Amino acid sequence: MPTQRSVAIRFWTSLSLRGVSPMTRLVMLYCMTCPRSTFIGFFRFSLDDCMDETGLTRKQIEAAMSDAESLEFLEWDRHTHYVWVCKRVSYEFPNCKLSDKQLMAVRRILEDAPKSSIKFRLCEAYKGYGIPFMDGYGNGTDPYPDPSTTEEVLTTSPSARHDFKKSTPSSGPDPNVKLLLDYYHDTYLAVHKTKPVISGGKDGAICRKILAGRTLEEARWIVREHLEHPPDLYERKNLYGLSHILAAANTILARREGERP
Repeated sequence: MPTQRSVAIRFWTSLSLRGVSPMTRLVMLYCMTCPRSTFIGFFRFSLDDCMDETGLTRKQIEAAMSDAESLEFLEWDRHTHYVWVCKRVSYEFPNCKLSDKQLMAVRRILEDAPKSSIKFRLCEAYKGYGIPFMDGYGNGTDPYPDPSTTEEVLTTSPSARHDFKKSTPSSGPDPNVKLLLDYYHDTYLAVHKTKPVISGGKDGAICRKILAGRTLEEARWIVREHLEHPPDLYERKNLYGLSHILAAANTILARREGERP
């Protein structure tokens, strides 16, 4: 385990990070320098460890992580628990050159990580650095769709107790996706007096993520709450797209829990 991590000066001077809360900046810094972090910014993130090492509560950390996602500073896969600090390599190696030893370390990091969309996008983003593609990642498409759009079935055979079926697309489209898209369109129009720009495929996928593990009514509440009473950071920057709603969902839900007696 390394004993220190450096932080680029740009982390403090970047205009895109101006105005972030001290709590969000602390969590960003934590994700670049915590004991489990790596020099490529890709590692398994533990909420419990983060609470112990920063003194923040779970709700505070989740809200800060959502803010960091909205700023495209990092991606957090809540299914595999991996985080990718998107600009970490470019901060550390602005000349796009990694040594053979560093490339071997990258391969080990990737081999130890589970298959995920984040891992695919990391490899895509850093092709120019010589970072290797793993397990057929080089075909130009995302072979690992978001888990919320797939079904994963545990086999019950005693001889295959830990064997999982490969993820396969769920049967038929989810009708709630269109209902949520329509609700977002109508609520946005009512609040902002103008129509939102909607990309069917991309925003449909985002709606599936918002709906994952939630009822349609709860997803609608999140959409309405963000459009009518957005978190401060999103309101200052006029961030009202579906991707922003997805990133802010945990913050909005934590706020609701905090308001309950």
